[in-house]
Amino acid sequence: MAEIARATLRAYDAGTHTATVQLHESRSSYATAVPVNRAILAADMTAGRACLVVFPNPGDYADAQLISIY
Repeated sequence: MAEIARATLRAYDAGTHTATVQLHESRSSYATAVPVNRAILAADMTAGRACLVVFPNPGDYADAQLISIY
């Protein structure tokens, strides 16, 4: 079953439309090169913003996607 986690955006790469996020459940865990939902504008991807990341396969962080900024 998929998991949705709260995170904080730490970095954004506009060229690849990927992000580095810090997961809230573990202050030392970062997910890197996370694909960003294409509906989210690059202008909204400011470091420090809260976001939601979905993990379709919770055992495989490489399968994550950033789905929302708030």
